Amino acid sequence: MRFAYRLPVTSIFWNWQRLRSNIDKFLTNNVRTIKRGSILTTYKFNHVHLKAPDPEKSADWYVNAFNFKILSNTVRASGSRFVRCETSDGIIVNISGAGNDEQIGNGDASVHWGLEHFGIEVDDLDTELKRLADLGARLLEGPNDSPTGMRIAFIQGPNDVRIELMQPPTKRES
Repeated sequence: MRFAYRLPVTSIFWNWQRLRSNIDKFLTNNVRTIKRGSILTTYKFNHVHLKAPDPEKSADWYVNAFNFKILSNTVRASGSRFVRCETSDGIIVNISGAGNDEQIGNGDASVHWGLEHFGIEVDDLDTELKRLADLGARLLEGPNDSPTGMRIAFIQGPNDVRIELMQPPTKRES
C-alpha cells in the first residue's frame, strides 16, 4: 500500500509566507541600509572586543562558560596577543592584551556609562548561575523576574566584565 501526504494549497502558501517573513526579519535585524543623499550605506554588527591582561586565559573561560569557539590566536604587530572567538550563534568576540605602548585601565563590572554589559540567553538561569560560579564568576545582581516574564541576572566575568544572563519566558518550566 502506498500513502501520499498532500499539503493543501493554503498550507503551502502559509509556510511560504512564514519563510518569507523569517527572511525579512533576519534581514531587518542584521543589515541596516540608510540612504544618505544619493548614497546607500549598509551597516551590519561586526564584533565585540574585550581587553584582558591574559587574553588566552580569558578566551578559555568563555569557551568553558558559553561554548565560544576560538577561531585564531595570534600576536599582532603592536605586540598584543589577539584571540578571535565566535559564539554559538555566530557573533565574533575578540579578546586582546595590551600593545607595547598601551596603558590599560582597570575593568569595571559595576553599572556605568558607555558599553556596560553584554547579554547571553540561557535555558535555565539557576543552573547556569551555579555552573558559572564554579568557573569563578561572581553574582552581581539577581536573579530577578521582569514584568515580561524574562528572568535576568548579572555576573562578573574575567577582567571585571559585566555579563547579563537572560532566561526568556518561553524557556521557563511550566
